Amino acid sequence: MTFRSKKDGSDKMHYSSLKAWDANGKILNAYFDKQNDRQFAIRVIDKDAQYPVTVDPLSSTPDWVKESNSENAAFGISVSGAGDVNGDGYDDVLIGAHMFSGEYVNQGKAYLFYGSSTGLNTDPAWTSLGTSEKRYLGKKVSAAGDINNDGYSDVLIVASARTYGYSYWSCLCILWISFRIVICSGLDKIGSLPYSFHSCGRRR
Repeated sequence: MTFRSKKDGSDKMHYSSLKAWDANGKILNAYFDKQNDRQFAIRVIDKDAQYPVTVDPLSSTPDWVKESNSENAAFGISVSGAGDVNGDGYDDVLIGAHMFSGEYVNQGKAYLFYGSSTGLNTDPAWTSLGTSEKRYLGKKVSAAGDINNDGYSDVLIVASARTYGYSYWSCLCILWISFRIVICSGLDKIGSLPYSFHSCGRRR
């Protein structure tokens, strides 16, 4: 079922793959029923069904879309829920673009989008850039929980860069604790880029 704009005829919302099942997992017959030009109903044949009944009208129209304005930045290479970073009661989202090039080639960039009552904001509330060439900041992003128990969620962002003069690759696990920065540095002696968090040792 598709809803189209009366002004320009463009598709505004599309529903498909309607499914319904009861408490025992029994699949129930279900269908869309148009009421008028503005409304539709979902009809479920619940004969002999065991309640509660679950109805899943799959919307194939995305609720939120964001694209990078930088070519070949690999925006979305890593995506993670960030928890509630700003304490407004809505969860936020981290997105990495590790191939982003600005002042430096492939310095990488990470974006934080705040959640709200209407969904994710269209513009990032906060961004961070790699500080040198081929830093690849944002290859991995993750929520870190509330590290310092201040009531705000913290985040992890990985940046990697070769340590010249050595056969190792260095790794920086950059931990933002309510936007105070702690850097955990380590070496991956395997010789490959340490793109997973566990390969970054912590030094005090």
